Amino acid sequence: MDRQLFPLLVSVLHETVAFLKETHTSTGSECNTESRPVYELPLSAKELFLFDNVTTATNTVLRSVLNSHFSSDFPFPMTVLYFNVTYGSTKKFLKELQKDFPTIQLKEVEIVFPLTDVDTGVLTPLKEACEKIQRTVPEGNSAAVLSVIDAIPSNAPVVLPVRQMNEIVRGFFPSTSTTFVDGAHLLGSTDLSLEGLGSDYVVCNFHKWLCAPKGTALLFAASAERQRERRKQRAVSGPNAENAGTARTEKGAGEVVKPLVISHAAGSCLAAQLFWTGLKDFSAWLSLPSVYDFWREQGVNRLRDGIHGLMREGATLLSQMWGTGFGAPLNLFASMALVELPASSIFRCPPSDTPAVTDLRERRPSDSIHKAREEDKIENSRGEADRDFSFEEGEMVQNALFGTYNVEVPVKKLSRRLYVRISAHMYNSLKDFEALGKAVLGLVETGIQPRIQR
Repeated sequence: MDRQLFPLLVSVLHETVAFLKETHTSTGSECNTESRPVYELPLSAKELFLFDNVTTATNTVLRSVLNSHFSSDFPFPMTVLYFNVTYGSTKKFLKELQKDFPTIQLKEVEIVFPLTDVDTGVLTPLKEACEKIQRTVPEGNSAAVLSVIDAIPSNAPVVLPVRQMNEIVRGFFPSTSTTFVDGAHLLGSTDLSLEGLGSDYVVCNFHKWLCAPKGTALLFAASAERQRERRKQRAVSGPNAENAGTARTEKGAGEVVKPLVISHAAGSCLAAQLFWTGLKDFSAWLSLPSVYDFWREQGVNRLRDGIHGLMREGATLLSQMWGTGFGAPLNLFASMALVELPASSIFRCPPSDTPAVTDLRERRPSDSIHKAREEDKIENSRGEADRDFSFEEGEMVQNALFGTYNVEVPVKKLSRRLYVRISAHMYNSLKDFEALGKAVLGLVETGIQPRIQR
């Protein structure tokens, strides 16, 4: 079986490279107001590694990076830089890593919502965090930093300016930083290229937006050749050019990675070690070329543009129905968006004679909102309408939408407010968003009893 299987898996990697070169070509540098020409070496199959899921890939990379750091003679502890919108399981994993590596420092950067622009809302807080970290080491030295960035955060799906963020980290710590990107929502949802993000590591999966079977994920690990080319570019034009040519290690990113599971492939190349981690079903990985063919036949750009257009149309519809805004400008979203809930109108004590809502089809969207807003004028005098809504209240709304109206949508608590995270794909239509809009209006009409704080 090995003689037949391994060549097929290697072929999958080569076909993945070909597909990504066709469909994911943007570096994201057009988001940079001070952008300079970006050059990246062509993507190589030797930089790609198959995983079952992003969580396993994340665990593998972050633990390997920390092991490599602590096995070196670097004199200062490592700081792990992440964000308040970092994926929940990754935050938990970082806290667990602190038990194994007690000297690492965890530094969380806050992105406040609603986000007005990436410069003041994302890049400025990142710069300030880097400045604080650098002040923790003696002058003339550089802190060791591992940055963890979600390209499109799951709970706040703004397309972050990843390349700019990586450049900021590299600018402060040119030879002592490692950059990691969680791109779980990247492939299919955007045209961003893995290598163009300028990161040492990118993890992503195929099942979300490319519609591949579950159990298909990918790790990009920048090769030593790519690392050298990037250092040359930083030495020429980087903000800390005088230090950019000296690296703590000449290893490629993949040479740092050590599998979590040791099996018969131990001592072989990294790809073989990650292929063979014990008994498993390889059919999901082997199906990927068929997935690529489907997208080629349908037209990647046509589908992606249609999905993005439907997302904007659906978000605008909900905003108009509820009289609320977005979590960020619509042009910062891809296939998902944040629309604020009329939470102050939902969490009211409903009158005892309020009739049950059985049919929302004939309701004029503005009626119940207008009535609730009039009542909220009284609440505003006590500061209730602007209060800090809780995660638990978000769960109450999500459960009520499903339990009463059979509508499933994630409700996210971000910076005191509650948002729905809507998603659009090729199988959705505007009617799906209309159903959500009317269901929320139903909750406005009946109200949800807020929990009493004791």
